[in-house]
Parts: sequence; structure tokens; C-alpha cells
Amino acid sequence: HPWFVAVQYHPEFKSKPNIPHPLFRDFVQACLQRRLGRAVAISAPGDSIRAQG
Repeated sequence: HPWFVAVQYHPEFKSKPNIPHPLFRDFVQACLQRRLGRAVAISAPGDSIRAQG
């Protein structure tokens, strides 16, 4: 398993069907990019994460 995430809050309570919480949105984006074999840079204010496929 190449990656995991843990939080001490419930981001699902901040999600709506058409407006997902950034944690879920970015996780799904990274999963899709990995499946497609592409690298994608995901940036947040002050942070930069590079997901590789």
C-alpha cells in the first residue's frame, strides 16, 4: 500500500455531493492519476505534494 492518511476530524461532514472536501477530492484525483500512469503535482497553500504513477 503506497500511501495512507489519518485525520482527527470528520471531513465527510464538510463534503457535499457536488462540493467534496479537498481531502477527498485530492485523494481521488491522485488515485485516478496513478491508475492512468501519470504524475501530477497537487498544491495547497504552503504545501506541495507530488503523486507519482
